[in-house]
Amino acid sequence: AVVLPGPAMLMGTMPKSGQSYGVGELIINTWPADLARQYEVAQEKEASLAWQVSTAGFDAGTRSRLSVLQEQYASAQSLREGLEEEYMRYQPHAPFDGVLVDIDPDLHENQWMPKNSHLMTLINPKSWMVVAYVEESEAQRIFEGAWGKFKPDTIDQPTLGLKVLSIEKDATRVIKDEVLSNVAGGQIMVREAQGKLIPERAIYRVILQVDSNEKPSSMSWQRGRVDRKST
Repeated sequence: AVVLPGPAMLMGTMPKSGQSYGVGELIINTWPADLARQYEVAQEKEASLAWQVSTAGFDAGTRSRLSVLQEQYASAQSLREGLEEEYMRYQPHAPFDGVLVDIDPDLHENQWMPKNSHLMTLINPKSWMVVAYVEESEAQRIFEGAWGKFKPDTIDQPTLGLKVLSIEKDATRVIKDEVLSNVAGGQIMVREAQGKLIPERAIYRVILQVDSNEKPSSMSWQRGRVDRKST
């Protein structure tokens, strides 16, 4: 899951659902304004101290302070490196070859997003995925990496092991998976507004991956029930 560690602005062209990424490739560029300002100040301080250290030997007044300047420079350098590492968390790169799913279609350039915003999910296209919706009480007990089971509605289909890839931090505003809604025979109660399916109550979208050792016997989509594995 691509989740913002803090408030930031979305930059550049927005990725599209189904877009492929190679391992190490930048997924989306975001700009954390506060962190960026801290980083700029840290860079300037480091540069200033580097100059003072390099010129200290030519001046009797600063020669005696050389060791202090060197310590200050090392501290400034460490601070800048720490901020740079933190800044890179806002520049998510693909940890594996994958395809983007679960992207909010309303995302756009120069849009400010709050902390913990779930932007999208990168999946392995060779793996089967399961989309589930849960109520708030259940969402609070689910975490990335948790295991569960998918029990298909079709009787002759096997139960599959699942692993949670992501869970949205905010309640779903629009149901993207029409097949799960009551208008298509699913269990999620929705109302239609301006061509969109709006859930009747607060629910949260969860993306799960089917265990690599298990495969559905059917290659088409299927509805079912997801049960959380007890620990």
